[in-house]
Amino acid sequence: GRNIGAGMTGGLAYFLDDSESDAAFADQVNPGSVTLQRVTSKGGEAQLRELIEDHAERTGSAKALEILENWDTVLPKFW
Repeated sequence: GRNIGAGMTGGLAYFLDDSESDAAFADQVNPGSVTLQRVTSKGGEAQLRELIEDHAERTGSAKALEILENWDTVLPKFW
């Protein structure tokens, strides 16, 4: 969507950006209410992976399973 983060007050969100350009996603984020950063810490990586694993287990999501199978390639695409 456009204007990602508009109306957010607190919290944390992970976004998978499959676009070829970092600017494509970054340009849609509301910089007034969101701090944008890649997942770089071990703690952030562990939290994200656990969320995706839980989602895969509960829903059988093919996309979640694909992400987990290609973790090292897909992780840098997350914000």
